[in-house]
Amino acid sequence: MPAPFSFLNGKYWTSFALLFLIAVSIRTGLLFFAYSDRIESRGEIEQIAVTLATEGQFANAYQVATGPTAHNPPGLPFVFSLLFRIFGTGFAGFAAKCLFVICCYGTLFGLLPRIAVALALPFEAGLLAGLFGALVPVRRTSELHMAWEEPITAMFLALAAILTFRILQRGRFPLPAALAYGAVWGAAFHFAPSLAPVCITLLLIIGAALWSQNRARVLAPIGVALLAMGMVVLPWTIRNHEKLGSWFFMRSNFGLELRVSNNDLAGATAFDNNKIYGYFHPGFSADRAEELKRMGEVAYHRQMLQDARAWIEAHPGRFAGTTLKRMLFFWAGPPQTLSTSVLTVLYTLAAIFGVRLLWRRKHFHILWIFLGIWLSYPAIYYVMQINPRYRAPIDWTVMLSAAYAACHYLPARWRAKNAAEPALLAAEA
Repeated sequence: MPAPFSFLNGKYWTSFALLFLIAVSIRTGLLFFAYSDRIESRGEIEQIAVTLATEGQFANAYQVATGPTAHNPPGLPFVFSLLFRIFGTGFAGFAAKCLFVICCYGTLFGLLPRIAVALALPFEAGLLAGLFGALVPVRRTSELHMAWEEPITAMFLALAAILTFRILQRGRFPLPAALAYGAVWGAAFHFAPSLAPVCITLLLIIGAALWSQNRARVLAPIGVALLAMGMVVLPWTIRNHEKLGSWFFMRSNFGLELRVSNNDLAGATAFDNNKIYGYFHPGFSADRAEELKRMGEVAYHRQMLQDARAWIEAHPGRFAGTTLKRMLFFWAGPPQTLSTSVLTVLYTLAAIFGVRLLWRRKHFHILWIFLGIWLSYPAIYYVMQINPRYRAPIDWTVMLSAAYAACHYLPARWRAKNAAEPALLAAEA
């Protein structure tokens, strides 16, 4: 009996086209037939993008015009603004925005077979993970009209993981590679500054792996990588200081998000907090937006940070309990939709079996990369309200690990002859 989809074995472009079409067709159908009335929904990114398209200013993220902003990093608002310039700021423009993000999800899932082989995992593991991701919009509306930078972030993370794997597998970190490595992370931060802990963690993994060889040859490239990151983010940092009068990393709103998530009325998930945004968030309250305008964006967000810290210090038990819930919901999925939560739990548990298999097969390099991502990326979200979209940037790693475990139990005659994995595993041993 031939393996299912055996005709795709090793055919990267064919598998990409198939997975891309499946993912885009399903999500486009859902968007226009089930959520068409929500296509023109606006959040902070759309508000900024519309202002960019119509006024040429990176500004006005909230309910009223508040001037220059750094509520969001610049990458996605600039992309959306180009679409709004082409298609207008009405239904067509917002539909184009949704379709763009849907195509990004299609690209991510279509690339998973190639990503798998680049990480010395079997082609069929990437194909299985890509097929699951393409067929099942696990994040539901967060992959449709409420979708933002998540699939782009995931692709940046995949590229960084591949570069990290190659450095570890080759046992050296030459300066040109360090320069490119830092530039990739710097570009990624323009879409998702939340990747910074992952960047630091992967650099520490590289440093630990290569430290015994030659300390100077480890510290120098890490320094070059950090310098390259700094140079890439410097223009945006200077812009923020000129426009908002303060130095900070990429975006200004950490204090606001922490306050929305930690107060007397807050629950563990964004769904729980739907009714309280107007008390704190200028994107949901004109009064709050006016207050931000009077104080200035940075001062407002810093005041929110002080209020959040004061509340946490006054309610340590409740904060600890809510944090534990947020940790649970990050990995198990928010509890509002049982079917989605059950599905999320199942493939997350399968990913643990994948990690066990990686350990047994001494596939240590990709094991440390996956564990580094899983430990570092969610940390900031454990103190924030849980939104289903927050996990999307790292979900491809969970799906890939789960698919790797699933492939272990496939009949031997179904497994593709993948020369890449044994060769790379031998190099690691």
